[in-house]
Amino acid sequence: MLRWWRKEKYLRESDRLCKSGKFDAALSQIESGLRDNPGLDLLKQKAWLLKEAGRLDEAKAHTESLLAKHPEESVLHLLLGEILLLVRDYVPARESLFKAIDLGGENLYAEFLIGKTYIGTNDLDKAAPYFESMIKYDKNFVSSRLLAVAEFYLMERGRTDGR
Repeated sequence: MLRWWRKEKYLRESDRLCKSGKFDAALSQIESGLRDNPGLDLLKQKAWLLKEAGRLDEAKAHTESLLAKHPEESVLHLLLGEILLLVRDYVPARESLFKAIDLGGENLYAEFLIGKTYIGTNDLDKAAPYFESMIKYDKNFVSSRLLAVAEFYLMERGRTDGR
């Protein structure tokens, strides 16, 4: 029981530090946790923190390494999809996100990200249903996400139009 509590302490503290923008301290907290109590939860947190810190190459490599050992972990597929989306590798991102849904079941966030991958490949007709499911199932999610989608679309359109 004490081991579980220590792991949770590392996870909570790293999350708190990350939310404060203290990414190096958050990663240090996780590294301490891994020395004390190595396990998949802390390794997933490290991948997520690397992504949040903008260290996308490291996050991708770490997540792919974890997936090689734990291919049935839907959260890792979701995280990899999100990382690939951030580096604008849209088709592999979409594949990873679909795998996350296949393994983990319905996930509105994964569907939102799939919609963004279709926007990234300029396939708006395929993107629309993924945003509609958010509106249908989670009305609280809609306002902020629709704004994010609009911003993403404008950014991608400007990038492809040479602006």
